[in-house]
Amino acid sequence: MKAHDIMTRKVVCVNRETPVPEIAELLLNNHISGVPVVDEKMHVVGIVSEGDLLRRVELGTEKHRGRLASFFTSVSRSAEEFARARGLRAEDVMTEAVFSIPPDMSLMEIVDVLEKRGVKRLPVVTNNRLVGIVTRANLVRALVALPSAKDKPGASNDVAIKAQLIDELNKHPWGHRPASDVVVTDGVVHFWGLCGSTSEFKALRVCAEAVPGVKSVVDHMIVVEPGGYVEGGLFVA
Repeated sequence: MKAHDIMTRKVVCVNRETPVPEIAELLLNNHISGVPVVDEKMHVVGIVSEGDLLRRVELGTEKHRGRLASFFTSVSRSAEEFARARGLRAEDVMTEAVFSIPPDMSLMEIVDVLEKRGVKRLPVVTNNRLVGIVTRANLVRALVALPSAKDKPGASNDVAIKAQLIDELNKHPWGHRPASDVVVTDGVVHFWGLCGSTSEFKALRVCAEAVPGVKSVVDHMIVVEPGGYVEGGLFVA
């Protein structure tokens, strides 16, 4: 899927002159956490998020620095904080450094950008014009819309299920194991043998559950720990 498949097309926007109280009301009424700021040509010039409205003089949350901290704070930073705390319009409180994405950006790339930049939303633009917005909520909705493994056609028999599972396991460093340690009976996967950690078995289980036709996973494994191993919930040195 691409950005255009999951983006919100009817974007709630404001302009530079939109009053701060009106922006706060828009956020609440539309159940959103941020709005793009656009000019008359629908070019994105900034974003106002809930975070931009936290330090407000009206709330008594304006940032106050001690004498020593003020000494190490630049004049421009101090001026910016003053404007954000007391500004009346969107242009006073908005974040101007906005990273936008094209409609054909993949979901993998979108998630990478969200994580690397530490943001919750990305405007989608075409020819510099806002055409949509992708938020973390859009990604969650896309996940819900995807068919689960249980909804996909199952493998024809246990042999086919095991073959597909072994093939998937061999793609991962934690998945390599003797074929005899994986037994499939009536769609139920049984894991035997040694396992390096509980996290490793969790990965094995998740991998197995994603294979069409798998009904459940049963753990018969011994989890090896440094200096000993866990057997039946007991640590053996």
